[in-house]
Amino acid sequence: MPGRRHVSDDVVILEVLANGRPAQIGERGEVVATALHSFNMPFIRYRLGDIVTRGKTACNCGRSCSTIESVQGRMNDFFPTADGGTASEYDVIPVFTDDPANPVEAFQVTQ
Repeated sequence: MPGRRHVSDDVVILEVLANGRPAQIGERGEVVATALHSFNMPFIRYRLGDIVTRGKTACNCGRSCSTIESVQGRMNDFFPTADGGTASEYDVIPVFTDDPANPVEAFQVTQ
């Protein structure tokens, strides 16, 4: 999903974690959220299962809230790689579609 998204920092603490540590700006990681106004059923460091790219702390629009640069998808939509990392469909598909001299009409990925 393209496009930067603002985080409502006044109602949620949103963390983006890459391998258990805070992700750097522009780095992909897992979303962990703490709801600040959910008193009856608190959500504290709730793992949503979403993978996002962390944006700048302050957006170019002038708001001082944190941002999500892009959303890659759910954790269970990722493929494990040989080096122990992960790859999303957005990482895999261009391998088959970005060469206009050798177009691929159909492909299947088996995990």
